Amino acid sequence: MNFDINNLYLPDLYRNAIEKGKDRTFAIYQNVDGTRKNYTYKDIQIESDKLIEKLEKAGLRKGDRVGVISSLRPFWHALHYVCLRKGYIMVCIDPGVPAKQLQNMLLQTEVRAVFTTLKTIHLPEELDKHIPVYSIDKGFPLISKCDKIDVLLGESHRLPQDTFYILFSSGTTSENRKAVLISHSTITTAIEYALNKDTGVYKKAPCYVHNEKALTLFPPYHIAGLLCISYHFFDFTKTIMLERLTPNSLVSALQDLKPDCICTVPSMLSSLYKKIVSGYSGNLLTKSYVNNALAISGFLRKNFGINAGKLLLKKINKQAFGGNMKTFMIGASPIDVKTNKFFLDMGINVIMAYGLTELGAPIATTGLGYYPGTAGRVMRHTDKIDIRITNPDESGRGEVEVLSPFRMISYLYKKDNVGCFTDDGYFKTGDLGYFDENKCLNICGRIKESIVLKNGEKLLPEEIESKYQGITQVKDLAVFKVPGEGG
Repeated sequence: MNFDINNLYLPDLYRNAIEKGKDRTFAIYQNVDGTRKNYTYKDIQIESDKLIEKLEKAGLRKGDRVGVISSLRPFWHALHYVCLRKGYIMVCIDPGVPAKQLQNMLLQTEVRAVFTTLKTIHLPEELDKHIPVYSIDKGFPLISKCDKIDVLLGESHRLPQDTFYILFSSGTTSENRKAVLISHSTITTAIEYALNKDTGVYKKAPCYVHNEKALTLFPPYHIAGLLCISYHFFDFTKTIMLERLTPNSLVSALQDLKPDCICTVPSMLSSLYKKIVSGYSGNLLTKSYVNNALAISGFLRKNFGINAGKLLLKKINKQAFGGNMKTFMIGASPIDVKTNKFFLDMGINVIMAYGLTELGAPIATTGLGYYPGTAGRVMRHTDKIDIRITNPDESGRGEVEVLSPFRMISYLYKKDNVGCFTDDGYFKTGDLGYFDENKCLNICGRIKESIVLKNGEKLLPEEIESKYQGITQVKDLAVFKVPGEGG
């Protein structure tokens, strides 16, 4: 699929996908009881038409903010399309945030309607019984007593014209999340260079690989999840969605539906790696074969680009993932080298992408390269993207600063913008990293989480955690700094 970036417009992309998709399945939704249902592109058109009529009667107007407190659901796309068509702004919020923090987020973004996957939601007093609340389900049923926006609430403050999303940065803790204004153009640019075969890290090797069926575990309130489900929708990939992520539901989806891609975070990949290794380690003959096969396939892939692992370790792929697994698309945090290398040697592509909510599109990616444990190379689809390391220590580690034309419009509160950008336009990420001999970006952790010992040596929690990752007796581990006599 090729795009002209000058002609990209999200409503048009949706309309074209729906017209071309028609009766094709775009989502396979698995309920917690194991039952499944397929949803087609035509379903999106039907549901979005109904929802527009409902929201117009509720008094929603162009520029109004819609709170979306939701896990990934098939009709998230219908709501998304409605907001595009009518000019509503989506405020995407993690349904797992504490109730008080959720209320503050809804207040500060001045929402005029809420859509949620939660069974009950406690609105702040200023909004309770004054705005409608809907379930993200077929027909978008009303779950509040109020079915119309109270006119006394008045109009929300105006935001920049191109604003479409308000996402919240993850922050170093849940207490300091900032509201980020994201434009249409940021998302369309990400879609363009991910799906266009002539862009990405290398010519003819995009950072996004076409899939038939992708199990998506990224949430839509995360920039990575937003981009992944957009890629899949416009590329006609069937997205597998789980009502609830449990060990049984995951195994069922993998073995029955046999996806060829999983979109997830590195910690999930680490858990899968440990489970696979523990499964064959008890048999010495099997363990010996797997280790030798990994060594051979790893050597061939690293040095000659030959992917022998998909044949030598085909049985493990079938037992663990159903047999069709080709790609892991991951982001949100660094991945440990051992896990990354295992799956690359096994013949599965591990496409790591580095980006931030504030920067919208991925800035660096491994693409189809063999770069275990790294965030990959800087994406050179434009000469206006750059990454530099500032104030490096003796080992070369310093703060990662990014120059990108696709960055956020701003934070919602202008005071939050202070100190975020350098005088020459680089965004100060707060991440600690360095470039290795392959010109790949390695992310070590967050600067604020750096632990300074009495002798002045600096350690990161991730470095300590990595020492325990291979120990099966350790289920959970938390590393944090405690003030001592020396500081």
